[in-house]
Amino acid sequence: MTGKAEIRDPRKSKAKRISNNSNINFNQGRGTSYKNGLSAESSQPFLYTEGDLNLNTYDIINVDRMLFATAAGSGDTITATDYGIEAIANGATAPYGITYQIPASKIHSFKVGTDVPLTIADSYIIMTEDLTARNIEVGTYTIKFTETTTPSSPGTNKGVIYAKDVSGVTTPMWYDGTTETSLLGGGSSGWVGTATSTLDMNNFNIEDVNVLKINSGSANSADSFTMFGTSSAGALNLVDDNDFFDFQVDGDSKFRMYDDRIEINEPLRTTVPNTPNIGEPTYPFGTVYAQHLNSSSSLTVTLTSIQLGNISTNGQVKGFSGVIGLQCTDDTITKGTQGTVQIPELYNNSEPSATDLNGWFGNADGCIGIMRTASQTRLYARSGSTWKYEILS
Repeated sequence: MTGKAEIRDPRKSKAKRISNNSNINFNQGRGTSYKNGLSAESSQPFLYTEGDLNLNTYDIINVDRMLFATAAGSGDTITATDYGIEAIANGATAPYGITYQIPASKIHSFKVGTDVPLTIADSYIIMTEDLTARNIEVGTYTIKFTETTTPSSPGTNKGVIYAKDVSGVTTPMWYDGTTETSLLGGGSSGWVGTATSTLDMNNFNIEDVNVLKINSGSANSADSFTMFGTSSAGALNLVDDNDFFDFQVDGDSKFRMYDDRIEINEPLRTTVPNTPNIGEPTYPFGTVYAQHLNSSSSLTVTLTSIQLGNISTNGQVKGFSGVIGLQCTDDTITKGTQGTVQIPELYNNSEPSATDLNGWFGNADGCIGIMRTASQTRLYARSGSTWKYEILS
């Protein structure tokens, strides 16, 4: 040990050798007083010895203070197997510290009541209480963390730093009792790098992303798909005009969006029959192409008219499979085996005017209708802007 080994007094060394064979032993019971002379300065009793003081496992009690010599010593030091305290000096007589010595594999234990706020061992230091009102400065040294799991909440307005295994990488973490955050940042500009493994979010969110870019295939290829948000909408953007968005289920394409069309590869179905509407009155569809309309019940069209293609050239109304029925009222009709056509029919027992007939059967040439009287049934037809009829018998 640097210190007392460098400061030697031959007289004290001789006294030390003598004391090894002439220790002053206190074998009396606790509380026994021992007087040996008077102090010249204070005329008070004092204990003076040129040998070691052996208390024989008893205590030194009611001590005001304990002072260690820092002047020349006997030349020996506390050994590595001792339990002891010694003042150490540098060079001649200048003191510079205290040595607290315990054998290897033992601990220094500092207790307050039954608590142990500080434990010092040969390979670790344990502090069980918080450090407050001071900074920790390690200089050119480092602070080493061992991987652990997310700790319990540190308490209100507190946070903890620790190391955790994240996808096989020892990662510094910050935890405030609510949110666990990785400290693998890159300063004010953020982390920039290339991933070497899968990012496992451990059931946490990815939030506040500016733009999410997904490459079309290999690394360093052109961006083909981006996802980003604005103040009012989220956008999915496909850069390559020759590609399409493909929504798949179990590898099967169900829905595709191209530059000029949308493809639906499965039937459209609602969870509750007859509840949703396709389109709105103020936002009608334009041209709708359909091979056929299939309904499990009646197909209801709430329009003032239906135009089927170009009637003058290729418009047709025919049965898709078998005969059909054409009905101009909401009467209950059983369709005939050869098909059914219903025209307007009413009872009127007075001579109708052209205005009456236009109102009943329509005001365009080609309109027809049946009028019954008390004595006859007439079949009316409008041609050349004139109504004509035949009496049916």
